[in-house]
Amino acid sequence: MRLGEANLRAVRDTALSRLDAWRQNWRRSFGYLGAIRRSKAQGLWPPRVEGPPDFEGLPVLLARGDRFGDMMLTVPFLARLVASRADLRVLATDRLSRQLLSKVGVDCVADAHGLDGWRPDWVLFAEPSRNLRSKRHPERWAFVDRMLADFRGAHFAMPVMRRGEAMSIFPGSFCTPTSGISAILLLELFADGLGLPPAERPLLHPWIRDDPTRRQGAVVLNLSAGRAGESDRRDLPIGFWSAVAEGLAERAPVACIVQPGDDRQREDAASDPRLGKGEIACFEDVADAADWLGRQRLLLSPETGLCHLARNLEVPMVVLTPKRKIPYFYPLAPSSGFVFAKSLDVIAPQQVVEAALPMLEVY
Repeated sequence: MRLGEANLRAVRDTALSRLDAWRQNWRRSFGYLGAIRRSKAQGLWPPRVEGPPDFEGLPVLLARGDRFGDMMLTVPFLARLVASRADLRVLATDRLSRQLLSKVGVDCVADAHGLDGWRPDWVLFAEPSRNLRSKRHPERWAFVDRMLADFRGAHFAMPVMRRGEAMSIFPGSFCTPTSGISAILLLELFADGLGLPPAERPLLHPWIRDDPTRRQGAVVLNLSAGRAGESDRRDLPIGFWSAVAEGLAERAPVACIVQPGDDRQREDAASDPRLGKGEIACFEDVADAADWLGRQRLLLSPETGLCHLARNLEVPMVVLTPKRKIPYFYPLAPSSGFVFAKSLDVIAPQQVVEAALPMLEVY
């Protein structure tokens, strides 16, 4: 047993922690039992859908009120919606998501006013209900609440992972896979439940390159905002990435990408003797960023929206992330490598180099 696992079990197995867990489960059970009683009084659960709906020509709204990375997780599901030939609109509060999806022909709006009188028959939330009802993110439920108010009479559906949650949210129809190993798999089950056809091609196909093209590209270091812990975001220092670039210099060309507005980091990278040797990219237009990233050989990055974009572009990557992120964001695919740590502060550059070298041999 590793020391970290031993310490974790020691914390979990105290009498106080067991008592606290028992009290929380007891309270939660009462809440679910109440929901179950109400649902039985209202009839069968989940509310019966008379066969998967035929979405062809049907007005369908996909609504997401979160950030770019979350929308990139939804792209495979959105591709299946496009294949259904529905009269589709995407309501996305994130500007970058609207900018990118519009370039592939998806009609996007920032809010209900942008629909200009168009009314959906179905409103889909491509996110698990437990995430939308998170106490740490009340703005997510506020977004759902606005959609319920704006589109009364429409059918509402989302992936529901717990029976009790499904009882108490929407009066409309549900598609409810029982569980999900990852966000991607859960949305695949959700699409199956809705009867959506397979995608004809990846949604971001204009920027996907073949293997020989990518092999001529660089190893990209993402210098901008990474997720360090539970919710805070931070950057790794330029010296960290400089050491990574030194370790890879003999194996592949190295490039960097910096977010717009990060002028200080861009200047620091340009003045670094190792990072300054390669390209330092910065894009105002996210479609230009997708076009550039799709031609690169490998991405090294903390867990950010850029990782989710790379997955849709079929770009191999090494992700610096807490291990708990794996079930929700990254199916264990051969084209994904990981460096696990509770905090980015404890990751050494050599760990990233050691994770990247085997990927360069394959890709």
